[in-house]
Amino acid sequence: VSGVHVALSLACLPLSKLPTVWAPLEGEHEYLTPHIDYKSLLALGGVRNSDLLLRMVPNSGVFRLLLRCIRHWAKLRGIYSNALGYFGGITWAILAA
Repeated sequence: VSGVHVALSLACLPLSKLPTVWAPLEGEHEYLTPHIDYKSLLALGGVRNSDLLLRMVPNSGVFRLLLRCIRHWAKLRGIYSNALGYFGGITWAILAA
């Protein structure tokens, strides 16, 4: 679709299939960490951080709505970009939590 930006991360994991309950690099999956290459660990970092943050907020629905509003507000004002020295996605999410 024209005008839609997508950031795609890929992690190569030594698993034949993903478990139904997925908490990357935690609990029963912690044993995978030494067997995953550095780039895959970085790719899983975002998923892990998002999952941890969602588990910490008391009401995930309110949190998600608030975060959407904050991101929209910041983008309208041109202050949503790590590359330009402003807060990016995870920073806004931590502040909203």
